[in-house]
Amino acid sequence: MSDYVKARRARVLALLGTVVLALFVSPERIRAEAKGMDYGEEPKFSAQTVLNAFHELWPERFSLPQFQDGDWQLRLDSIGYRWAGGRLLKLDFTGDQGLYNPWPFYNYPQELAAVRKLSQEERDRLESELARRDSNPPRRSPAFYDQLWDSPNEGRAWDRMKTIRFLGKEVLVNPSIMEELSAIERDLRSAALADKATAAWIRSIKYVDGYLWRSVAGTISRSFHSYGVALDIMPSNLRGRAWYWLDARKTGLRWFELPLAKRVQVPAQVVRIFEKYGFAWGGKWFFWDSVHFEYRPEILLINGLVSERQESLR
Repeated sequence: MSDYVKARRARVLALLGTVVLALFVSPERIRAEAKGMDYGEEPKFSAQTVLNAFHELWPERFSLPQFQDGDWQLRLDSIGYRWAGGRLLKLDFTGDQGLYNPWPFYNYPQELAAVRKLSQEERDRLESELARRDSNPPRRSPAFYDQLWDSPNEGRAWDRMKTIRFLGKEVLVNPSIMEELSAIERDLRSAALADKATAAWIRSIKYVDGYLWRSVAGTISRSFHSYGVALDIMPSNLRGRAWYWLDARKTGLRWFELPLAKRVQVPAQVVRIFEKYGFAWGGKWFFWDSVHFEYRPEILLINGLVSERQESLR
């Protein structure tokens, strides 16, 4: 591993390896989610907080953010971007920014919250907002993450992907996260020696999906699978449980009321290990995706959600 890569990995782990900051899911947050539906509809963190996170995680690629010409800006490599209400548009963008939705820099809790019974007013609001979303699917400008992951189109993304073995399965991923995945597997194998739940979860894996050039279901926005930085880890037996929020319809219940026991679950130890190396688990999302992990260290950093200090990747 080059000194450049070592320095970046050490920086990421150092930022994710400080004191745990507890986050709680309040009724106010749930009401806000019921109103905003998509985590990205209204940025819940300031421009400076989010852009600083990118600079701290990748200081060799991102400039310090600055407030200039009426907006927060920073440079990724040689390209300038402005916050634009969370849309992350290039400085030379001259179109209608209203065509794009903000990117989801969302609240990510430390612990998986229990399902709360919603009032009829909240349920009605959710149904109304979901109908609005279905009729006008979120569209986000892909330019920023296209450049971050050097995958501006399907052909370039495909050329970059590498096949690795992860937890005994072959999977296509972006080479930028191969060392994180190697460290995750090492820690999972070690944890499985003492934790029966982790060992059983590893044994239960049917397949692991990584790279796939596509949009997020129900949107016209790029999925992080398109960059090879997201994994779907599917169990062999769902045991009648739903693994995706839309899948909840088969149970006769709405996704926001389906009990956790009726959703695919991942052991807390497994989730902590993924989070330790910068991956968010979709099981904690309001629109939950219980088999999904994606590399979003900026999300963990802006939420103050970190694990105990660990050794840097070798």
